[in-house]
Amino acid sequence: MEIQEHLKQLAGESLDTFAEIADTAARMLDGARGGSPESLVKSNTFTDTRAVDNIYDISAATREGYQSLVHEPAISRVVAKDDAGKVRTYYISRTTSILLSSKKPLASYHSNIGKLASRRAGDEITISVDEKPITFFILERIIFHAARDDTGWDSRYNDFQHKTLGTYSIDSLRDLLEREEVAAGDDLEKLLSGEIETAGISGGLAHRLRTAMALRDQPILDEFQDEIFRLPIDSQLMILGPPGTGKTTTLIKRLGQKLDIENLEEADRKLAVNDAARLPHNESWLVFTPSKLLMHYVKEAFSREKIPAPANRIKTWESHRNYLARDVLGILKSNSTNGRYIPKAEMYVLKIAVNDDPRAWFDAFAVFHRKRVLGQLTQGIAIAASAGSAEGKGLIAEIEGILKKAKPDTLIAIYAGLAGIDSRIAGALAASKGQTDKKIREQLTLQFNRNKQFLHELSRHLEAFDQDEEEEDDQFDDDEMEEVTPQSQTDIQKAARIYSISIRNLSRYKFLKKSVPKNSRAARIRDWLSDRVPTDGVLAEIGQGITLQNGLRRFLNASRRYVAEVASSYAVFRRQSVKENIWYLGMPENVRHVGLMELDAIVLLILKNARELLIQGFVSRNLSEQRFYLLANIASKFKNQILVDEATDFSPLQLACMESLTHLKTHSFFACGDFNQRVTGHGIRRMEQVKWVSDRIKKHFITTVYRQSRKLNDFARKLLEVTNGDLSTLGNLPKDSVHDGVSPVLLENSSDISDTAQWLYERINEVEKTSRRMPTVAVLVNSEDQVVPVAEALNTLLEEISLKAVPCHGGQALGDDTDVRVFDVQHIKGLEFEAVFFVGIDSLAARMPDLFDKYLYVGTTRAATYLGITCDRILPASLKTLRDSFIGNW
Repeated sequence: MEIQEHLKQLAGESLDTFAEIADTAARMLDGARGGSPESLVKSNTFTDTRAVDNIYDISAATREGYQSLVHEPAISRVVAKDDAGKVRTYYISRTTSILLSSKKPLASYHSNIGKLASRRAGDEITISVDEKPITFFILERIIFHAARDDTGWDSRYNDFQHKTLGTYSIDSLRDLLEREEVAAGDDLEKLLSGEIETAGISGGLAHRLRTAMALRDQPILDEFQDEIFRLPIDSQLMILGPPGTGKTTTLIKRLGQKLDIENLEEADRKLAVNDAARLPHNESWLVFTPSKLLMHYVKEAFSREKIPAPANRIKTWESHRNYLARDVLGILKSNSTNGRYIPKAEMYVLKIAVNDDPRAWFDAFAVFHRKRVLGQLTQGIAIAASAGSAEGKGLIAEIEGILKKAKPDTLIAIYAGLAGIDSRIAGALAASKGQTDKKIREQLTLQFNRNKQFLHELSRHLEAFDQDEEEEDDQFDDDEMEEVTPQSQTDIQKAARIYSISIRNLSRYKFLKKSVPKNSRAARIRDWLSDRVPTDGVLAEIGQGITLQNGLRRFLNASRRYVAEVASSYAVFRRQSVKENIWYLGMPENVRHVGLMELDAIVLLILKNARELLIQGFVSRNLSEQRFYLLANIASKFKNQILVDEATDFSPLQLACMESLTHLKTHSFFACGDFNQRVTGHGIRRMEQVKWVSDRIKKHFITTVYRQSRKLNDFARKLLEVTNGDLSTLGNLPKDSVHDGVSPVLLENSSDISDTAQWLYERINEVEKTSRRMPTVAVLVNSEDQVVPVAEALNTLLEEISLKAVPCHGGQALGDDTDVRVFDVQHIKGLEFEAVFFVGIDSLAARMPDLFDKYLYVGTTRAATYLGITCDRILPASLKTLRDSFIGNW
């Protein structure tokens, strides 16, 4: 059968089927009109005949599924022969399946049958259908881009494969039906003579011109991407591959498939629906991207997959980290928390080696914290015993038994043991505290009776104190962790509270026969009180009780300090490390200031320690109790799925934080990226850093490039070779691709912006003439302050051909699809354009010698067909061997 006749039959059947699917879905949305309820059943696969009890009572998700079929009935048609020799034709939809009156099978791409659409003609695949394995041999496959207009249904830019007839690109199914059939003859001769191409059919996979700024819609994944996105939900994956291989598409498809409860495997379904008190599974996910611009385009791609993606589920790490640190973990100062730190984005106190690879530094901090909290426990026994209290003697002995042979790596076991006597510790503390509080109140009452203005005077005196000054007293030794400062304190209430704390501290020092630290708040209050300080006898009496409390308090809900005291431990760790001249360049001017990598480390250790505790029975069984409020609050922020786009732009600490936000049952973590595209100084550089994040993460490679022409893909390969890039992830074009493209162009000795703009104008003119319509064009500059000047210079020239250049400040994509967009190169990760021009690459090389090759690679691989590079002077020395790859114009 001739290819043209075969395709015309396929086109007619497909368009009829589109109409049937859309009409059936529309009736299901409208209710029972036009058919019986039994004919309007939503099925899990095409074999499911489960009836709908009430056709009007359908969920929002089901309604959205029907609506998606009304607008896009199918994304693929597959003809396959099963192992019994029966030839079957399947239509595959993006997300939703229904039963059709014609009995044509329609299956969701998320289902097992949907796997057929990812296999090429000639492939064999065994899949489970109704729990029975069936082997299919793919005879032919077509990928649709269906849409309806005023004339009716059509599908444009279709890719067709047949096991014997070969691969073809079909511009339009409707146009194919309406064209007169060309004279009969040999298909090959017609193809070579151009007859088939003039009929809207061309041999091989044709290039689709990029005419809009958006992530490319890839409705069907290839065989390798398909296997990855269907892996179990509890997998932890790192997907590596060059630009244009569909890594982000695979991420989005995986999320969509794992949100589709009806099509999940039973094991995945049990993990996904694991806790009714938490967020619904379809809301329990987060996607992280390195930039707001990419976040915008990822959201658009989610919309095409019918995945609701509100802003609180697609985020940059910076925004989510600040939310966690400020509003959840209480690390940062705010109006509602007593946070310790203030973040400073431009503060760098860490040595360069730590910035390049922070793993050893973080591990040292984690060990320091464990030793510190363990040391506080062992000191607590000595402190409590020194009180000489007969009431606490037995309890202290029992605690000593739990702490016997204590080591940092036995902390969790110690916490479990202490949890068993927590109520007794609380009782002893309450009794002792009641006595000391009464004595302290008596002293305050005495002062008030002598001078009714006492608290007013103390309040005025306190105004002179630096409230941000670090206390020398160890925070383990006071009550402030247990008594949260009221947010609506009056000045008088605050003065009374500080008086009580100061008397407690003075009493403890008196009882222990220690000197009060000279610059501490207690010393300053003592000096102000002068002869109004309680007598030594009263102080010693109060101090005995305070000392017992200080010792015992370290064992009350002791595990909380493993999490809550991380920020305090960091302050001590940083101070000591600076003294030892390790890890740090020096201390910040303000001890409350913290750099962003430092903040990442604090957040990560809190999350890791919280997860370590949350899996313990003594915590998980009692998580609803008030003493575990902090852990419960942290656990409520865990998500069933965490996904990371452009993962190589994030540091090991940041990725580890993201992984630590996965739910404790699913552990679902999916990251994708390319080491050759790392454009941040702190981004991960190698796989061993990823394994440090979690040793469960498995790497997978996808290397088929769907974006670039053959000539640009070859140029990208040469660029990696001369810049010592990672060659293990080199990309290859699909074997059926016929997109050869053109060589890149080069302009040197063009430091004058007018000359550069003239050259860009001429090349853009050539692009439009060659493409026969205006495609997407990006001009990449080296810094934000170059965006406007280059755009303005271009605009003056582009007006002659009714085009304009738009300055995209901060990566914001403004304007119409035909506009030429001017970006700072740092903002265009993850995007793609038909033509890309990189301005002043030699200046970038001089300014950023460590990263310029990464930026050049990223810029180069944004282009699908046309690439232009300009130099203020000449090509950088490291690129001189590439000179022969360039031409002067198109």
